[in-house]
Amino acid sequence: MRYLHLVHDEKFIDGLIRRCERVLPGEHTYALESNTGADSVKQIRNVSKLSFVESFSRLQWSVFEGGYPRAIICHFLSAQKAAYLLGMSGSSNIMWAEWGADLYPFCVEPATLFLADTYKEYVRTRSRKEIIIEHLRPRLYKYAPRLTKARQLYSRIDFVAPVVPEEWGFITTLPGMRAKRVRFNYGGLSDCVGQGIDRVATGSNVLVGNSCSITSNHIDVFRMLADVDLSGRKVIVPLSYGGDGGGYYKALVVDKGKYYLGNKFIPLVEFTPLEQYLDIMQSCQHAIYCHVRQQAVGNVLASIWMGASLYLHENSPVYRHLKALGIVINAICPARGIQLTSPPDLNKQRSLLLREYADDIVDARVKYCLEEIAAPRI
Repeated sequence: MRYLHLVHDEKFIDGLIRRCERVLPGEHTYALESNTGADSVKQIRNVSKLSFVESFSRLQWSVFEGGYPRAIICHFLSAQKAAYLLGMSGSSNIMWAEWGADLYPFCVEPATLFLADTYKEYVRTRSRKEIIIEHLRPRLYKYAPRLTKARQLYSRIDFVAPVVPEEWGFITTLPGMRAKRVRFNYGGLSDCVGQGIDRVATGSNVLVGNSCSITSNHIDVFRMLADVDLSGRKVIVPLSYGGDGGGYYKALVVDKGKYYLGNKFIPLVEFTPLEQYLDIMQSCQHAIYCHVRQQAVGNVLASIWMGASLYLHENSPVYRHLKALGIVINAICPARGIQLTSPPDLNKQRSLLLREYADDIVDARVKYCLEEIAAPRI
């Protein structure tokens, strides 16, 4: 084993396993923290590839029988994974594949991630103490380095793979961070569009967001769409993935969607298999992702591939990344609202996307990254 992957139970881990086994087969162990083994896995399908441990602190006794790996890849930096990495011995290189939720709370104030209406709801559902802590957290990370295990780990990380290169500026603000940036992707275009490589968005509907996450700024989008002529269109809103455990935000989005959009509003509250979800995306000639932070990249790529008119928040790292590639995108600015535009040239959009996310290009990028992080330290 050259590579130990510390993973979460998320759907794109299947793409990770397929790609890693394709470019460097038989050299990986995928460790998932679970007290009940395979019975607790909800998102990952390739369960046979997983090594289950009751806690990451016991990894050295369960999967390290052959010695420490050359590289440990932390997929989402949780407090539990950080505790293990801080306590381990050995000389393994450490790579952090950040996801966003393990980055932004520690370097960005929450208020900057929300539009006005969403921020009101964010504040309303939190105590004054919670708001103060979340507001101060980025400063505490900078000036009180021993407050969290994750913060203590930054100086020990050797490599970091941001989802898009434009996130690197956030990562470098983390105190003690001296890691080298590497490029790594969980999936290529085939992982985003499945068997729908020939799909084209021919319907007239509007897709809003990708999940039940408050950083989607659903309420603000609904308010802007209320001023748009939606004749002959439905506004489809996926809400079956992510979100708060109690379901409060999902209920709020459904309530506000009905209020602003009436019978045009179609929430997706139950799990939808990929091919069926792609059918729904194919009915949407317009796709709105109003995240200020990096989020929903797989959905965004699928929307571009299908030829939809794409709308991203102008401050999003994903917006800046795709604009740098030459992709045609409509910038969401709350002061200007949303104006639905004609779809861009499909062939040109696809050609630009293939240069960055074609499967063979992503395979080569991942292989190069894996070989780099496993190289002996100089």
